[in-house]
Amino acid sequence: MKLSEDGKTLIRCDKSASGEIAIPEGVTQIRRGALNGCSLITSIVIPSSMIRFIPFVFDECISLKSFIVDENNRYYHSVDGVIYAGNTLVRVPLGVGYFEIPAYIKSIESYAFSGCTNLISVKLFDTITSIGAGAFSNCTNLTSMTCCQVHAGFKRDLATSIEIPYSITEIKHNVFKGCTKLNSVEIPTGVTKIGMCAFEGCSNLMSINIPDSVTNIANGAFNECSKLSSVEISYLTNFANNAFESYTKINKRFWSLTADGRELIDCDNNASGTIILSRGIAKIGDKAFQNCKKITALEIPDSVTEIGDSAFQFCDNLLSVEIPSSVTNIGNYAFSCCSSLQNIEIPNGVIKIGHWAFEHCTSLSSISIPSSVIEIGCDVITGCTGLNKIIIDKENPHLCSSNGFIYSKDKKRLFHIPESLDSFDIPSCVREIGGGAFARCSKLSSMKIPNNVKKIGPWAFQFCTNLRSVVIPNSITLIDGGTFADCISLTSIRIPNSVTLIGDWAFKGCTGLTSVSIPSSVTVIGRGIFDNCNNLYELHLRHKIPIDFSMSFNNLDLSKITLYVPIGSGYDYRHHPFYSKFAKVVVEE
Repeated sequence: MKLSEDGKTLIRCDKSASGEIAIPEGVTQIRRGALNGCSLITSIVIPSSMIRFIPFVFDECISLKSFIVDENNRYYHSVDGVIYAGNTLVRVPLGVGYFEIPAYIKSIESYAFSGCTNLISVKLFDTITSIGAGAFSNCTNLTSMTCCQVHAGFKRDLATSIEIPYSITEIKHNVFKGCTKLNSVEIPTGVTKIGMCAFEGCSNLMSINIPDSVTNIANGAFNECSKLSSVEISYLTNFANNAFESYTKINKRFWSLTADGRELIDCDNNASGTIILSRGIAKIGDKAFQNCKKITALEIPDSVTEIGDSAFQFCDNLLSVEIPSSVTNIGNYAFSCCSSLQNIEIPNGVIKIGHWAFEHCTSLSSISIPSSVIEIGCDVITGCTGLNKIIIDKENPHLCSSNGFIYSKDKKRLFHIPESLDSFDIPSCVREIGGGAFARCSKLSSMKIPNNVKKIGPWAFQFCTNLRSVVIPNSITLIDGGTFADCISLTSIRIPNSVTLIGDWAFKGCTGLTSVSIPSSVTVIGRGIFDNCNNLYELHLRHKIPIDFSMSFNNLDLSKITLYVPIGSGYDYRHHPFYSKFAKVVVEE
């Protein structure tokens, strides 16, 4: 052996050296290339003085089976022929074929396995948080790496593939460079960067999963991966111009997923044409594709069970969508305002259709509802002006349809009537008017609700813009939220003594409303019930003792409204901090 003048550096070892060699005490480092060509060495004894290892220094010691570190070395120790430094794996001998990294190890040093051409398989634990640059470079026979969960056994064994621990956040440069037998790589969610030449020369690599968390792919990351014909990456990922070879097709994935890959949470508004979602997604999240105006068709995999609220709202050019039978829930506003959607077939398996799910799909000509649907929200198909066919499976035990009307199976609940009707007599069998049932019936001029009706749902008559008069029977105890909202032709309303509660925005936007009478039976009034009722000049309250409804009459110019109250209560109203703001208080019988 040749040492430096001070005896601290091993400069060169004779190529004929064989078997076990001992590096002299006092040597602190080995110069790069010092062991080149030393192919017969099988074991190296490391002295207590050694403080530093240089990458690649052992790469030509192809017969090396073990390292033995002097027990007095303060920086390194050896176990079963492998060099460690605390909880870091430093260097593995080149002759190793199969290796299991101990569970206590948290990091793998740069080039720790470099040049281990006999290495076939590695097992490691999810306790590892860092894998150094070039750690497995030129491991030409490496075919698999499996990650184990501590105390839980192995997650899975992937032949000819690499499974990287979920604790890793960066794949550093050269890590798997020259691993020519790798077939596929699973990059976990959490990795944000793939370094320079990380997989260069992986000539058998055919597939790689790159999660949405990866934001940067460096130069040459996948150079000379001749079998990698295509790769899918997120639209959020930045990659160098030469990160991939020219023959590798880059498919941009326009959507992003949650960390576990189960929920699609966002899509780039520049996504266009036909979108084919990948298997494994369980939920299309709220507003995931909202305002994606360039999408024309959508294929949803049969792994999806839920379509979230407003998931495809305002997808103006969406012509067709295939909903698989795996979906059980279609959320509120899910396809609202998809103005180009022509027909929709809801598969058997869907249990719930949310409020306003298909509202304002103006090109929708038909809709089919299967036997599995047990719950349908309000205003589901309101504003679907081109709708001419509603088909409900005859085997549906909860719903039925007739001439464009949707009822509960026993016809006690009315869900929807065609918006083109100018008059309608509610059948005597109906006990409940569902939410949004008459919404946007703009030709309807009058409505007499019979005594057999016990309940009126929210927004039931919203935007009945020609409705001039309505008779509410004594069978009604609740006027729900938004029930008569935006009925601009309604001039007066008489609320019967049976009503005890008026919901939020019940008469919002009734700009023609001039007079309202509220009986003493009403003890609760919601927010903004007369918002934008700018022509309201008379309010008749029949409560002898003032109830503070101040939150219910905001956004009104009270100085223009005359308040009529019962005999004997005029003084209390005139001196009330809220009612004193009205133009005047008039006592009436």
